[in-house]
Amino acid sequence: MKGVSVYRADRLALGKVIRTWDMSSLGVLTGNAEIYRLAHSWIANLIGMGYRVHVIDCAIRFNVYRMMEEVSLLGGNVQAFLDVGSVQRAFTPYQILDVCLGILNRRKSASDIYFVLAPSKQFFDGDVKTQEGFFLLEKLIFVFEAMQNRGIPIVAVESRKYKHKTFQFLFPRLVA
Repeated sequence: MKGVSVYRADRLALGKVIRTWDMSSLGVLTGNAEIYRLAHSWIANLIGMGYRVHVIDCAIRFNVYRMMEEVSLLGGNVQAFLDVGSVQRAFTPYQILDVCLGILNRRKSASDIYFVLAPSKQFFDGDVKTQEGFFLLEKLIFVFEAMQNRGIPIVAVESRKYKHKTFQFLFPRLVA
């Protein structure tokens, strides 16, 4: 298993930080709610570098207006962004797993990068029993490991605020 790298940077240095990310490893952006703003900045920067970014939004964290603002701040072409990016929503643990398994089975381009926004949240929903949520979240981490083993660039963007015992147990595995 690869090591964990922690980066801190201001907006002007963000492009340099992104270029140092080992894309063959699972990236994890985590922190308070502002982490999703940072994810939008990463996405805009990566598209500006010529990557095709695919966003899997698991909890309505993707904000198209914020994305356009980030693209504009970089002096990018908003229409070009719309042509190369994609957003897919997945709101149940089964949908999230299905989308991620689909990524494993899809033919990929070297320029494809995947962002999964708030993947854990739906596993703690009141409709999901604790044991089922634990089992399914463990499966998701296994799928992320498989993506990493295949060198698929993926970034999981997750808040640290969940108090659920399953999250407290499995989150360190996601980061590792």
